[in-house]
Amino acid sequence: MVRLEETVVDFGRRVDSAIETVMNFCQLSEFYRMTYIYDQLDKVLEYTDGQFDLDFSQKINKRSQHSIFWFGVSTLVLGFVGLILPQFMLILLGAPFVPAGEKRPFFDFTYVFIRISAVAAVNMGAYYVFAALIDNSDFFLPTVPFRIFTFTIFSTLALSGAAPAGVFGIALWEGGGALWLAHALAAEARQNVSE
Repeated sequence: MVRLEETVVDFGRRVDSAIETVMNFCQLSEFYRMTYIYDQLDKVLEYTDGQFDLDFSQKINKRSQHSIFWFGVSTLVLGFVGLILPQFMLILLGAPFVPAGEKRPFFDFTYVFIRISAVAAVNMGAYYVFAALIDNSDFFLPTVPFRIFTFTIFSTLALSGAAPAGVFGIALWEGGGALWLAHALAAEARQNVSE
């Protein structure tokens, strides 16, 4: 019996140690994440001389920046629309929706899910816009395969009938944006080689 108690206590200590290690890792990674965010904000402020204005003409002068910037702006707009009018997003997707004046059942979280997705879209759109403004080209290239992945999944869902037909529009938007960016990056790489 004593041996069982010692084993349980030892196991408890190991669990506590593992939890402490994970907590330290999370704090450390949060520190690094916050450092990165502050560094990026410093770059934005440095690039804009401390003045964040809406005249982007001097800040965005490469094709890849335009691609990232306009994708970010469109994502921000759609994100805000989804937050304010989730039923409109359902119409865009071609999904069934409850007409005005009717209530959704208490267990239907469709609008909540649309709004949660919209928050992610607003955040992603902001990342893309800021990346374009500071010409964070290290960010640009990795987005291409991930956006192609999104195109593949969304188009498969839509074409198989597992998702409303409007999801194919999102797939085209993602895929088209990825191809636009890939083309811009390739053109810039060719230009850099020729110089």
